Amino acid sequence: MCKKTSCCQQSSCLYAANKPVKSGFLFNFVALFITSAIFLFMISAQKVLITCFTLLTAVFFTATATVAGSVCNPPASLVAAQINYTSASLLWSVDPLANSYVVRFRQVGSSNWTENPLLQNEAVFYLLPCQQYEFQVQSVCDEGPGGFGNSLYITTQGCSDTYCFAYGGNTNFEWIEAFALNEITNASGVNYGYGNFTSLNTDLQQGETYNLTLQPGFSGSAFGEYWRVWIDFNRDNDFSDVGELVFDAGSVNSETVNALLSIPLTVPVGETRLRVSMKWMNEGDAPPLPCETFDFGETEDYGVHIVAPNCSGLNAAATTTPAACGQTNGSITVTVWGGEAPYTVFWNTGQTSFTINGLPNGTYAYLVTDANGCTITQQATVVNAGAPALSVSSVTPDACNQQNGAATVSITGGTIPYIYSWSHNPLLNAPTATGLAAGSYMVSVTDANNCAAQISVTVSSIAGPSLSVNSASNPTCGQSNGFIGLLASGGVAPLSYQWSHDSGVAGNLAFNLAAGSYSCTVTDSNGCTDVETVNIISQSNITLSVASALPEGCNLNNGSITVTPGSSATPPFIYVWSHNNALNSATATNLDAGTYSVTVQDALGCTAQTTASVGTSNSAPDINVVTSVAANCGQPTGSISVISINGIGPFTYSWSHNPALNSPSAGGLLAGAYTVTVYATNGCFDTYTAIVPNTGAPALNPVTVTNDLCGTAIGTASVLASGGTPPYTYTWSNGQTGPAATGLTEGTYTVTATDNSGCIAIQTVTVVNVLSLSNVSFFIQEATCGQNNGFILASPVGGVPPITYNWSNGATTALNNNLAAGSYTLTATDANGCSVVKTEMLPGTPVPVAVASVNAATCGFANGSVQITVLGGTPPFDYQWENPGFTGPDLSGIASGSYAVTVTDANTCTATTTATVANLAAPVLSVLQETPATCGQNNGAIWITATGGTTPYNYSAPFNVFGFAQNLSPGTYTTTVTDATGCTAMAMAQVLQIPPPQLSAQSTPANCNEADGSVTVTLNGGTPPYNYLWLTDGTQWNTTDTVFSFSNLPAGNYTLQVTDADGCTSEITSTVTQENAPQINLPQIIETDAGSEIVLDVTTPDATYLWSTGDTTPGISAGPGLYWVEVTVNGCTAYAETLVVITGINTPEAQNNFKVYPNPVNNLLWIENTTYATSGILEWQLTDVWGKNIVAHHRHTPLFYPFSINMQGMAPGLYLLHLSNGTQKEVKKIVKH
Repeated sequence: MCKKTSCCQQSSCLYAANKPVKSGFLFNFVALFITSAIFLFMISAQKVLITCFTLLTAVFFTATATVAGSVCNPPASLVAAQINYTSASLLWSVDPLANSYVVRFRQVGSSNWTENPLLQNEAVFYLLPCQQYEFQVQSVCDEGPGGFGNSLYITTQGCSDTYCFAYGGNTNFEWIEAFALNEITNASGVNYGYGNFTSLNTDLQQGETYNLTLQPGFSGSAFGEYWRVWIDFNRDNDFSDVGELVFDAGSVNSETVNALLSIPLTVPVGETRLRVSMKWMNEGDAPPLPCETFDFGETEDYGVHIVAPNCSGLNAAATTTPAACGQTNGSITVTVWGGEAPYTVFWNTGQTSFTINGLPNGTYAYLVTDANGCTITQQATVVNAGAPALSVSSVTPDACNQQNGAATVSITGGTIPYIYSWSHNPLLNAPTATGLAAGSYMVSVTDANNCAAQISVTVSSIAGPSLSVNSASNPTCGQSNGFIGLLASGGVAPLSYQWSHDSGVAGNLAFNLAAGSYSCTVTDSNGCTDVETVNIISQSNITLSVASALPEGCNLNNGSITVTPGSSATPPFIYVWSHNNALNSATATNLDAGTYSVTVQDALGCTAQTTASVGTSNSAPDINVVTSVAANCGQPTGSISVISINGIGPFTYSWSHNPALNSPSAGGLLAGAYTVTVYATNGCFDTYTAIVPNTGAPALNPVTVTNDLCGTAIGTASVLASGGTPPYTYTWSNGQTGPAATGLTEGTYTVTATDNSGCIAIQTVTVVNVLSLSNVSFFIQEATCGQNNGFILASPVGGVPPITYNWSNGATTALNNNLAAGSYTLTATDANGCSVVKTEMLPGTPVPVAVASVNAATCGFANGSVQITVLGGTPPFDYQWENPGFTGPDLSGIASGSYAVTVTDANTCTATTTATVANLAAPVLSVLQETPATCGQNNGAIWITATGGTTPYNYSAPFNVFGFAQNLSPGTYTTTVTDATGCTAMAMAQVLQIPPPQLSAQSTPANCNEADGSVTVTLNGGTPPYNYLWLTDGTQWNTTDTVFSFSNLPAGNYTLQVTDADGCTSEITSTVTQENAPQINLPQIIETDAGSEIVLDVTTPDATYLWSTGDTTPGISAGPGLYWVEVTVNGCTAYAETLVVITGINTPEAQNNFKVYPNPVNNLLWIENTTYATSGILEWQLTDVWGKNIVAHHRHTPLFYPFSINMQGMAPGLYLLHLSNGTQKEVKKIVKH
């Protein structure tokens, strides 16, 4: 089955340039599964289906042809789907080889084409009203464009109805009795040749078939009638276009005709006219034409409205992709079902594809049109799938700078799944990051829509405990009485301490310390530690010397002693004398002769002791030791013997171990010191102390000592015993044995030597740490604002210059500067190679980062805002904007532009950022089209488009959602467009008035029967170029002249129609009269009542006459119909014609003297006298409305009896019953069913 100009069979389609009408018709066959070639087929047309679409033909074909090369042919068909005042919707058949199409059009008579490239096989074109246009379509294939196809001519609406006149004569014999089509059922009856029933209108749907009933009417015998029906589908005010003859009976028929009338699917919708013509045809006559005047029959016009098929089945739905992240990346796809394909879509954005992309959030309107012209308008909303928002859920600080911090973020919004990336590890795709050092971290998240969000997370540092020396006391006097007190700050309690010299010391204080290096490690509850090392040095014992000792004069207790502390002692001093413990003075007086000891203690608690003797004067005795016998091996076997010289004897003695011993000799003594006092008789005395050595015990030779260096325990000490009874054993105070001790650090050591007899010898040795480099102290300046501006200054403690420095960052001087915050390790080495390694953490102040959040200004107003968020840095912050007058972190009510701010924190660290406030501008309107109102009609149009702003747009009336307004009268129109943000714009456009052409005419008469008359027409106004049509002889001139003068014209009426470029038409008729010709006074139309007698009289002196009835008299009696007459005087003939039409019924005087029933009547019609005299004769006659006798004159008597007339067998219609009693007449209208 071929639809339109194509045939489809299974999976393939046949296409032809025209409808197949005969065997051997050539089709192009395109197989859907083959794209490389086109096959040619010969088709045999088997049957034309006249009961369906006129473009449908049943065909049978066989695939017997050769392969031809690819040809880019134009589409096989081009039709107008809808024609309006200022637009036309066109469809054309799909070319399977075409990638796109080009449609061109022009006004008829113009040489300038307008071309439109299109992807689909339908489009809407905006045109001028009441203009005739020529359209052609071209296919564009892979190899390029083909040729343009056949032309389609259309005329837009807006022209006044100028349909030609059609008329049938002698309707007193035959007429159109009734016409029925769809909703029109019109028993029209006789209309005297032509009936205008365009006020009766019915809808006819594209593609539908309707029952058509055509009923003739006859006054007598029935005649063979030929019926034709036309519809002006393209509304060009004629019925001459192809396809507008919609019914052709094909033969004559005297009966009622019942037929099917099909409306092609491709005709445009809209109001138009239907013409039906019934013509009696004599042998050799042609069928009726739409603009014909013929002798027998009738023509009628009706209104029809071509409508699109029922559009309730057309549906559309839109699927949307959100505009993610607030960007213009949304999309809408429209799916259409129902109706009839192909479909087109038109968006309020001007796009015409079924999927539109790159959309911001908002509501969009679209119009879907199917192949039947059915439309559906819907909206689709693209929502904003917001970007994800990040927040910080938890942060675990970095404790002890051990990179053990953690951070967790959470997400709201966005579209799962999410992808994470951390600044310190871009591959970390998790909401939690662990193992973090203190600092700022940026985490980014991207959702399924590729929307991204960022947030900065700051991991703080919980510092571990820090130890510092609160107080320290060096050991004094060579004793273990040193003290260290440490102070811990920071850290998280509780704190624990571990000392290097004694694990049992649990606190921050260490006592009873000898000189040396001591380390303490403090640990907090987080396991953070700090170590502090303190070196304390030993202060050697002080000395005390006797400054003076004055003797006692002969035991008068007037001696004195003065002592002086050595330079190593630290004042103030405390003195304790042996003879008077309460005496706290460097000088003791009132002393008697003798020996005195004094002990001094300095401010450091060191003590020294010395002995001084006070002698005597005045011949005091003087003691000399005679003998001193040693004690053997610690036994009391020693003895002392003294002798006194000088002095005055006799002498008495007193010994210290036995004061009662009054003898110059003492025996049985142990090894030790013994004092003896001898007294002279004059009271003077002398005191002497003698030593009883220990003989037989070993003795230790002087110690050989090697001092420690750098605290590396390389000191040594060695002794050698002699005497006593070998062999010897040696015991050192640090637990070593043997005559030598090694690995000694600074300190005092005791060695005991024991001989074989058990006699012992004891010796003390001191090992000194020779000027060791014991420590390095630091002075630091922290790095600020994230810059490299910190420094560390190292100061060595001890050591032998020069000192060398080796820093972990490569620096080699005591001052390590231009440093960023961080950990730095120093190795300091002195000239002896002693080194100290120490690490210092250089703190830094965080750098602020300014982040701007911006809200755009809209509509050009100052309603934007900026919010500054500071990440990092140290509050409080100061904000300095480059824009005068702005303070603080937030700006509001600002216009579009750039706003720069410098943020300074409490450490004078700065951050600078610039925020750009965009302007979401109001839409900008452009006037695309201003179509003038032409011909005095309200047919102007304006098309305004909006760009910019934020879609969708809302246009104020009278403009639709696409900014188009039509059917406008002349004037100025203003529209306000509001976009999605509320911004507005106004545009003004003007519809001009283009008046129609103005015509004026003058004529000169022609002499009788001569062609010597003339007509001159002058044209003013209108819009050139013009089209001209002379209606006298059908000749048409196309010229731009505005004055026309035609001569050599015979008498007659000359009509000029002028149509300008705007489609406005003006018409003028000029009559060339005939001089010396008879004057005929005969109206063109004579209206009369049925039953009235009409006499046509054209009496002229000296004339001969010829009527259309054949009569040659000056006057004739006339019934309804068209009459002409020729009047000749002296060989000069004048012609005139008139149309007699019945407009009513002449009913004389009384109308109620007779009762007629039933009326309407089928069979017997009864007449009953009501008021006339009962005697007399009644005359009656039955005629049609034209006055033609149906039943001749009859007489009836008497009057008082009812009588009947048999109307059975008479044709349905309107009849007149004429009644008369001789003096009175009455006419009754009778309706026959």
